[in-house]
Amino acid sequence: MHNDNNPLNSQTVSFGGQNPCQCQIMLNDNPIPWVNKVKYLGVYFYSNTGTTDISDTCRKFHGRLNSILSVLGSCSNEIAAVHPIKTYCLPTIMYGCELWSLTDSSVHTISVYGITASGKFLIFDGERV
Repeated sequence: MHNDNNPLNSQTVSFGGQNPCQCQIMLNDNPIPWVNKVKYLGVYFYSNTGTTDISDTCRKFHGRLNSILSVLGSCSNEIAAVHPIKTYCLPTIMYGCELWSLTDSSVHTISVYGITASGKFLIFDGERV
């Protein structure tokens, strides 16, 4: 039987406490390293607390938003920007969101990104804010 699993691309994690350093798991006679966080569906999970880190997701969202805004320019029609943001940026930040275990800090971060994205298009008394 042929096994296509690569031990160099594999990781072992134990949730809810410290990784057992005395236990070694092997794949094709190669050890699989123990890690403190693992990435699944674009979300990093920390093994000791089970919390999630969505900073990478937020960074990608912000990068895509800035990319769209730089292409559209500062004098662009806000309506023209809605479609690319909904189809390109929103899926980036929503991918894997059902896995998030949000802390107050994470909720604040997501809120700030939403406000930032909306604020790029807010018009107040004829001036963009």
